[in-house]
Amino acid sequence: MPLHPGLVADLRTWLASKPATALLWPGNWAKHTSAVDLIKRDLEVARAAWIAEAATDAESATRAESDVLAYRDRDGNVADFHALRHTFVTNLVAAGVAPKDAKELARHSTITLTMDRYAHVGLRDTAAAVAKLTMPAVAAPTPRGAQESGSGAATGAAEGAAEGGNGEGRLRIIEETALGGGSTECLKSQTMEGGRRESGTCEGV
Repeated sequence: MPLHPGLVADLRTWLASKPATALLWPGNWAKHTSAVDLIKRDLEVARAAWIAEAATDAESATRAESDVLAYRDRDGNVADFHALRHTFVTNLVAAGVAPKDAKELARHSTITLTMDRYAHVGLRDTAAAVAKLTMPAVAAPTPRGAQESGSGAATGAAEGAAEGGNGEGRLRIIEETALGGGSTECLKSQTMEGGRRESGTCEGV
């Protein structure tokens, strides 16, 4: 299994004092429920310390009522050793890792298992995904050459519609283009002739 570079640096220091033939993690922690009990004890200690760090009694009560650092949350999910695999895969997906790579790192037989079972998303994740979409350009026709009421011509006809009756007009479209985290606006003209639209040059704003 490939390891994170930061973890590799820590392990090199830790392994330097270990005999070459010794087990890396000796003990019975991986047998029966020992690993689960280990995480349970750690969570209890961490949760108690977190609640004790509250600045006020009200904040302490709020923390105690929450399921932060609890072994079992309000939805019935538990924080055991296998849950670490779910966290690992979820973090891979959140980091933008390709699904195929996430599947290989999880050592799953199918990518469906990886994405449907192990990759978890919440409301913040879906909201962030929607925020990445680019908003469509906003069409803003400029009313010019309006004729008096009752003439049969629509008020606010496009520029040039009342000049010569050739059916040509111009539609001004506001397009927003992201530049360096901000945005700039540009007005682009389009010629309307016989129902056909031709993009013009950017006039700039």
